[in-house]
Formats: sequence, C-alpha cells, structure tokens
Amino acid sequence: AVKDDTIANQYLQKEVLKFIEKLDIRRS
Repeated sequence: AVKDDTIANQYLQKEVLKFIEKLDIRRS
C-alpha cells in the first residue's frame, strides 16, 4: 500500500508540473 501511494504521489506531482508549465506558457 505504501509503495502504491508513493507511485501515485509521484505521478500526481508530474501531472501538476505539466499543468503548471502549461499555465506558465500561457502567461508569457
């Protein structure tokens, strides 16, 4: 269960970073 949570958190972090990058691109 701990491993699954860690993998899920890493996946969410990657998705969040992608989302933030898209927002940054729109700003500039």
